Amino acid sequence: MNQPSVQPDAAEEARNARARRLELGIQRPATTLREQQTHDASTGQWALAISGGGVRSATLGLGVLQMMAKLPDPAGSPGPLNSSALGAPPQLPWPLLAQFDFISTVGGGGFIGGFLCSLFVRGRLSGRSHETPFETTAQAYRVLQEDPPGAPHRYTSFDPKYPGSAALAWLRGNSRFVVANRSGSRIRDVGETILNWAAMQIVMATLILLVLASVQAARWTLAYCWSSYADLEADLLSHATRDAYGIWWSSLWILSAGIVWLTFLPLGMAHWLCRPVLLSPHLEATKWPSTTLPRYVNAPVGISLLLGLLMIALSLLFTYQRNRYYLGTFMGAIGIVILLAACWHTLSAWQTQRSINCSIARQRHQLSSWLSNTVWILLLTLGLGLIDTLGQTAWLWLSMWKLLALWGGIVAAVLLLNRGRTWQDEGSDNGLLKTAVIWLSDRFGKLPLNWLSLLLGCGLWMSLAVSLDLILLSFVWPSGWADPLVLANVERTLQAEHFALMALAGSMLLALLVARYPSFLNLSGSLSAYTERITRTYLGASNHTRFEPSASTDASEASEPIQGDHLSLEDIYRNHLAPIHLIHVCANQTVSLGEQQAQSNRKGKPLAVAPGGIYAYGKSICWPHEATSEVSRPLTYGDWLGISASDTATDQRMTRDLGMRLSLGFANVRSGHWWQGPLKTPWMRNDMLRRALPTQLYLLDKLKGCFFGEQRPYQYLTGGGDFDELGLYELLRPEAQKQRQIRLILSCDFTCDPDYRFDALANLTRMVRIDHGLELKVHPHAHNEALLNQVFCRPEDFKANAAEATGRCAVMLDVLGTERSVGSGVASHELIARIILIKPVQLPNMSVDVTQHYRRQPHFPQEAELNQSEDEAQWESYRQLGMHLAGRVFSNDGMPGYSHKFWQVLLSGLKS
Repeated sequence: MNQPSVQPDAAEEARNARARRLELGIQRPATTLREQQTHDASTGQWALAISGGGVRSATLGLGVLQMMAKLPDPAGSPGPLNSSALGAPPQLPWPLLAQFDFISTVGGGGFIGGFLCSLFVRGRLSGRSHETPFETTAQAYRVLQEDPPGAPHRYTSFDPKYPGSAALAWLRGNSRFVVANRSGSRIRDVGETILNWAAMQIVMATLILLVLASVQAARWTLAYCWSSYADLEADLLSHATRDAYGIWWSSLWILSAGIVWLTFLPLGMAHWLCRPVLLSPHLEATKWPSTTLPRYVNAPVGISLLLGLLMIALSLLFTYQRNRYYLGTFMGAIGIVILLAACWHTLSAWQTQRSINCSIARQRHQLSSWLSNTVWILLLTLGLGLIDTLGQTAWLWLSMWKLLALWGGIVAAVLLLNRGRTWQDEGSDNGLLKTAVIWLSDRFGKLPLNWLSLLLGCGLWMSLAVSLDLILLSFVWPSGWADPLVLANVERTLQAEHFALMALAGSMLLALLVARYPSFLNLSGSLSAYTERITRTYLGASNHTRFEPSASTDASEASEPIQGDHLSLEDIYRNHLAPIHLIHVCANQTVSLGEQQAQSNRKGKPLAVAPGGIYAYGKSICWPHEATSEVSRPLTYGDWLGISASDTATDQRMTRDLGMRLSLGFANVRSGHWWQGPLKTPWMRNDMLRRALPTQLYLLDKLKGCFFGEQRPYQYLTGGGDFDELGLYELLRPEAQKQRQIRLILSCDFTCDPDYRFDALANLTRMVRIDHGLELKVHPHAHNEALLNQVFCRPEDFKANAAEATGRCAVMLDVLGTERSVGSGVASHELIARIILIKPVQLPNMSVDVTQHYRRQPHFPQEAELNQSEDEAQWESYRQLGMHLAGRVFSNDGMPGYSHKFWQVLLSGLKS
């Protein structure tokens, strides 16, 4: 499947939208007498945005789309003037839904948005190869007018008289297929979980094995070349075997002490030896750190050299003349630390003098950077020492059966983590881990969850490393067991060295082999299976192959893939009469370019898929002409919908909490997609080690929660809800808004918000103000106007109205310019767009079945996605509620005169 190669262009999108309305004969509604007489209504674009929220959002969105497809065009558009030339008789009038030129979706909103846009692919639903764009467009709106959708059965087929019957019945019957852990065979799901987990362990094991084999090779080489070190290893082993279950300490602990002695303490002291050269005695306070120069040797450095030499001299005196070895050794160690501090200071001054920005502040920053790197090396050495100690001790005392029992418990913990990871999801009631935490908290008080998850994560990864160390020890020791005589015999030590070098070479080849398959990064995660479910459910609903009378039995099963389910982006954007679909995802970036600081307020940068390419990092980027690797392969339409809906809650927890990253990372809970995108920047870095071991190091980045965005060739994409849950950020971007001229946006906020706090709207308001220089404000009159006040209210009044079922279900917002937006052509306080934001609430006069479902499920209509069983009652209740919400906003709904008043207030003040 080839991607379109034309670069995305917001101005071209606006021209296509206007040409679409002109060809279909769609006019905007007139709100004044002058507009009615001159037919000079607004010509700006309209957009429909559907938020994330999983299957709940998709089902509510289906109801909204169906009602908008049934409501008449408010302008009473006369239809195309040359309808016969377009290949079909005129359809009068077009529905309200046809007024919307853009569909912007995030997460679960993309499910139903994808279904809608797939209906505009010529011949896809009907199976007719010569279907005209006009016929396809008219049929797409007729599909959504089918109400109510029937129940699916094995022989459901496409009927031209009722084009929506088969497609909507498919959605009714198979929406539950998308919900995790409730589709297909549970045995198959568990099998796939264990298989992917084992594959992930193998990949990380190659990296861990390479490090441990390097340690073993260095140890045995040193033991062969240096007899004193061989004696030290023999003494450590002898001490461990003297007592039952003694600890066989690793010699790496001594290396850790050496790092502290030779680098950590001297670098910390060198920082205080920095004294600048004054260029002028009258420097301003603000210029002091940046204009004063470092010196190679200053007074504190000279004193340190003398003091260090004195301490070493005293050390020799106490050691050899007075036989006070401990005191002499201690004084000698302090003297060496002081001398090394002077050396590190001189080295940092030399390094700073070579830099462009030479200053005392730069020298201190250099020392701090070296100290930070030393801390990481020290932590790595301590970790290796702990792993080696545990591995050697376990190899010395534990039997194989005990080790197998240990790994059986680890696999059980992995299944618990992977299948019960819902314990922190907002609104979730059935998470296994959440239940366990509540049970423990009731008996032992409040638990330090961060520390517990850190201990659990470290313990799980430690178990893998210790197991690999056991394998290495069994292979390297010539006798196959811990024998102190091996270290006393030079020939057997040489034999052990050869075995260790063979293990190093083998582990290196294995790591390089695994590194050649970066596609593992995506195939072993949970997103690939999730994407397939979305594709078969929502894109399969418009695939005529599934409804042909001659189709096989598999075609009627959503669990079975068949030809035609997948669509390319080019297929979606080919019909010029279809609305333009913008799919929102998040390109993760948690580390900045300059200081490598974690970005805690935002997880990444927005990325919007559009005709011809993507909008990302403030740029318009076209698709690459050819794929250089499987990770850079062109993604299908369903792939992008799946990425947009990936589990953002899990990834957000893994980004914030190190213990959660380690625990869920070990359980292979990964829901994002690694992508080698088309963006090439001058600051993109790909060092030699990352080029040699890309699979392992990118997976390690995921475990650490360190994502570099455009600074690395592979970028980690997750759901658009990680940045903007409403899908409005790109629509309001000033550069694009100036060209698209979107004046009206219907925003369906179907995120889980049981307390009606409007977190998604608050986040969008903040980001739009900071990034775009625009302000979102509640319309000053809509919630007070007669008739309109029965539908619209302010966000702070929503919770009370929802509890009383007053019918107020929407907020009207104005998008205004600020002083910052003047530079982009938007005057301060200028109205550039208006937003209608719909929230799901319990409405009055609902049908009996919906009211009964609300009584049975008190969290309705704000049930968490993981609590959705998606049975027939739940699906129909959400669909019905979506239809009533749209009908409440756009029709009279028992309020004579409301519709005219609504359009008059909504469109007043908007630019044409």
